[in-house]
Amino acid sequence: MRVAPASFCFLGLAAGSAACGIEYRPAKTGADSARAVAALAAARAESAAAFRRANTRVDTVVRVDTVFVRDTLPALGEAPTDSLTLRPAVVPRAGAGGAATSAPQTAVVTNADLAALQTRGLLVPVQGVRAADVPDTFNERRGGGTRPHEALDILAPRGTPVIAADDGRVTKLFTSKAGGLTVYVLAPGDRLMSYYAHLDHYREGLAEGQAVRRGDVLGYVGSTGDADANAPHLHFALAVVSDPHRWWAGTPIDPKPYLR
Repeated sequence: MRVAPASFCFLGLAAGSAACGIEYRPAKTGADSARAVAALAAARAESAAAFRRANTRVDTVVRVDTVFVRDTLPALGEAPTDSLTLRPAVVPRAGAGGAATSAPQTAVVTNADLAALQTRGLLVPVQGVRAADVPDTFNERRGGGTRPHEALDILAPRGTPVIAADDGRVTKLFTSKAGGLTVYVLAPGDRLMSYYAHLDHYREGLAEGQAVRRGDVLGYVGSTGDADANAPHLHFALAVVSDPHRWWAGTPIDPKPYLR
């Protein structure tokens, strides 16, 4: 195996030791000793200069228009932030006349959003489970009390079909460390995003961009992600989004009052 020559310089000296490529040995004459000392001093000076060149700090100002952040889904309760998958996040940048333009705003839940939900209602997204049997876990805390749940955990045997709570379009199929296999479905009107997590597997043929009707099978109950393997369940969340392309962000709504 080839080993690259070391680039270290030893400042302490001993008989037979090397300093920056110069071997130091006791001189036989005074002249030899003087020449050796001078050579060693020159080598030390060059070594110090090289070290300074290699460690000189250069501060450069650059313009950055995007930064990378972890995937997050705080509004939908299960944050793919643990997935370590990175994606660009918009940050303010200079607009016309040097004014800064705003980053996307948080979606506001309107009375119209709630009225539409009340009128249409939502199917319980786990086949065979009644609305009355869905536990109210939306306001519970997770992570040792450090974050809100903002979702419903619906327990069911592994492999139970997970169905679309409403009509819509599959916006994203995503795998994260926390949520495991997940599905995002955007309802007509591009305002309401539903989120289905911890799936055991997807329904065969499910694809992004696909239209779904309420009651269509999306996948099957499981315990992927950080779910307890002994307690398979569906993590179901609902949020209002201001930009459908930012499927991971929105303002949460408790789905339980609208389940039928």
